[in-house]
Amino acid sequence: MAGGRPTDYDPAYCDQVIEYGKQGKSRAWIAAKLDVVHQTLKNWEAVHPEFLEAMTRASQFSQMWWEDAGQVGMVGDKFNSSVWSRSMAARFPNDWREKVAHVGDKSEDPIQQEVTLTADDFTRRMLSAHARAAAASGTGEAADQDQG
Repeated sequence: MAGGRPTDYDPAYCDQVIEYGKQGKSRAWIAAKLDVVHQTLKNWEAVHPEFLEAMTRASQFSQMWWEDAGQVGMVGDKFNSSVWSRSMAARFPNDWREKVAHVGDKSEDPIQQEVTLTADDFTRRMLSAHARAAAASGTGEAADQDQG
C-alpha cells in the first residue's frame, strides 16, 4: 500500500486513552493499542486540543497507578524497590528522576555529585511514613518497620 495506512483521528480515542492511563499504560502501549505510531499521537495532540488534554490526563492516571502499585508493594513481602524506582524514573522523569548537582570547578577540582534523594532513601521514608500513619490510626500495623 503506497503511502501507508491512514491515521484518521476519532474523538472516541479521548475516553479510550484516559481508561488506558487508569490501567497504568504508557504512551507506547497506547499507540500500539490504537494501531498507530508514536508520532501520530503527537500529531493528534498538536491538532486536537481535546486529545492533548486526554493524553495529559492519561499520563497523570498512569503515574497514579504506578505510585499506588509502589505503595502497596512496599508493605508487601516481595517488593523490589530498586526495579520499581528505576521504572518510575524512566516512566516519569520529571517527577521521579534523581536530581544530581555537580559541585566544584571542573578545571581544578574533581566533580562531586550531590543526589537529593536516592531510591533507598525514598523507600525508607515511605516505610517510615506508613508506620507513622498506621500508629496514628491506632492499628499499630507495620509500626515495627520504622527503621529509617
